[in-house]
Amino acid sequence: MKQKRIEWVDCCKGLAIALVVLGHSLQEYMGENNIAYFLIYSVHMPLFIFLSGYVTRKPTKPFAVFASDKGKRLLPPYILFCVLITVAHFLQDVLLHSRYFADMGKATVINTLLFTYKSMFANLWYLPTLFVATCMHNLLLKRIPNFRERMVLAFVISFSVLVLRKWCKLPIPFHIDAVMLSIFFLELGYSCKENMWEIEKKVPILLLGYVVSTTAQIALQSKALNFYRAEAGFPLMALVSAVSGTLLIVTAMKHLSASRLLRTLGCNSLYIYGFHFIVQNIVQVAVVRMLLSNLKENAIKPVLAVACGVLTLALACAAAAAYQYLSSFMRKQFAKGE
Repeated sequence: MKQKRIEWVDCCKGLAIALVVLGHSLQEYMGENNIAYFLIYSVHMPLFIFLSGYVTRKPTKPFAVFASDKGKRLLPPYILFCVLITVAHFLQDVLLHSRYFADMGKATVINTLLFTYKSMFANLWYLPTLFVATCMHNLLLKRIPNFRERMVLAFVISFSVLVLRKWCKLPIPFHIDAVMLSIFFLELGYSCKENMWEIEKKVPILLLGYVVSTTAQIALQSKALNFYRAEAGFPLMALVSAVSGTLLIVTAMKHLSASRLLRTLGCNSLYIYGFHFIVQNIVQVAVVRMLLSNLKENAIKPVLAVACGVLTLALACAAAAAYQYLSSFMRKQFAKGE
C-alpha cells in the first residue's frame, strides 16, 4: 500500500533540495570559504537523511524484500542520471571541443568503478549512499530493538567516521564513509517519529546549541560538514549544528502554513536532485561563460551565484516535471497496448 504523504515532510524536502541547488551554485561561483555556504552545508543533507529516517516504517518485511523495494526506487534514477551525465559530457566534448573524456585518467576510471567520491558520477553519491544506509539501518532496527542503544551506537559510528576522515583522506569505495555518517541521522529521524519526541519544548536549547556551535566553527574557520566527503573541521560541533539545525527546521515547517511551492519541490526532489547537475553545467557554460564572463571576477559574485542557483532550480524542476509526464504517458500507452 502506498504511504500517505506528509505535507510538512514534503515542505522540508522542498527546502532541502532548494538549499542543495543553491549550495552547489555558491560553491561553483564563490568557493567554500563563505558563511552562506557553511550555513547551508551544516543542515541540508542532514535534513534530507533525517526525513528519510522519519518516513521509515517498522521493519516487518524480510530484509531481502525491503532491500529489493528500496533498490527499485533509488537505483533506476541513479542509473538514468549516470547515463544522462555521460551523454552530457560527450556532447560537451563534441560541441564545445572540451576534453573531458580525453583527459580522464586511470585514477578517475578506477574511482568510478569503486564508487568513490572521486568517480565520474560522484555528484550522484546520495542515491546509492541512501540505498545502502537505509538497508543497514533496517538491519540495525531488527537487531537492536532498544532505541537508546541504537541511538548511541549510530552516534558513535557517525562521529568516528568524521574523526577518522580528518586523518585518512583516501577515497573510500562504495561511499561507505558517507553511509556510516548517514546512519545517525536516519536513526534520529526514525526515533523522533516512533517515540513522538516533543521537539517544540526543546526549541530554546536547540537554538542555543545551533548558534553556539555554528558561531564557534565560523570563528575558528572550520570546514563545513560535508556528507559527500564525510568530513568536518570539528566533528562534534558539526554534529551539534547539524542535529539542532535540522530539528529547528522540522519544528518550523510543522507550524508554518504548508507552502505549495515547497511541497511541489519536495514531491519531485529526487528527480530535481539528478537533473540539476546537468542543468547547472548548461547554465554555467551557456550563461556564465558566454554572457556573464566579465561579471564573474567582480563584487557581483554573490548575486550571480544566487541568480544561477534559482535559474538552475527552475530548469531542473521543469526537466523533472517533463520526465515524469513522459514516463506516465508511456506507461499509459504501454498499458493500452496490452
